[in-house]
Amino acid sequence: MTTQYIKQNTQLPEYDPFPKYLWNMTDLTDTEKLIYAALLGRVTLSQKNNWTDEDGNIYIIFENKNIMKYVGRSKSTVHEALKNLEAHGLIVRKKAGYNRANHIYVKIITGPADSTIKSEIKYHKSPKSWNGKVQKSGKSRSDSLDTNNNNINNKKLNNNNSTNYSEKYNYTKGEGF
Repeated sequence: MTTQYIKQNTQLPEYDPFPKYLWNMTDLTDTEKLIYAALLGRVTLSQKNNWTDEDGNIYIIFENKNIMKYVGRSKSTVHEALKNLEAHGLIVRKKAGYNRANHIYVKIITGPADSTIKSEIKYHKSPKSWNGKVQKSGKSRSDSLDTNNNNINNKKLNNNNSTNYSEKYNYTKGEGF
């Protein structure tokens, strides 16, 4: 495996979407979030293939054995994760018939436009696990960190230094991963 730095014109590799609303869903395990992202990633394939039901809802076909391989989890872990995702209303599984793979309907959370902004603000407060240890360079972690978070513009990093991120970096409000 080789790696390279990302340049301005670098094409990103294929990836599965990870919606921001998953970050604050603390009642889901990391494995459930991973499986949800994998399922959501398959939706574009179903859209291209026009896999819709009579109501126009997109479904995916992703057998449990293939989910197991894709996310590297056991049969029982995948089974429990799918059951919990269904209990949370994030997916619906429907039988497709004898000896045929289930149809999985992946649902997304819709809500107020500011719901992701509130979750970002909550997420970017100083984590309790961040102990502020001094690194070998003698700087504290907060002295040397820049972030992509555009919600903390002009926030003082320490008593002697403030950084205006909008001047330092070129971005549009709302951009990010």
